[in-house]
Amino acid sequence: MAWLLDTNVLVNAKRDYYGFEFCPGFWDWLDIAWADGRVASVEAVYDELVDYGDQLSDWAVITVRSSSRRVQPR
Repeated sequence: MAWLLDTNVLVNAKRDYYGFEFCPGFWDWLDIAWADGRVASVEAVYDELVDYGDQLSDWAVITVRSSSRRVQPR
């Protein structure tokens, strides 16, 4: 079973609990979970994230764009 993440999950994680400098292990785990197919998201989430122009945008470009774990809406 894969977890389907929405934008607010990632934004709130970065902003409130798991900042990239404060908790890099969370983002390392998320990279692995994404690559293993345990975590995915929809194309619209990627589109939102890349517009922020911050570390989360960079993460989305590197991790999300390079994977096939984006679900196309019907």
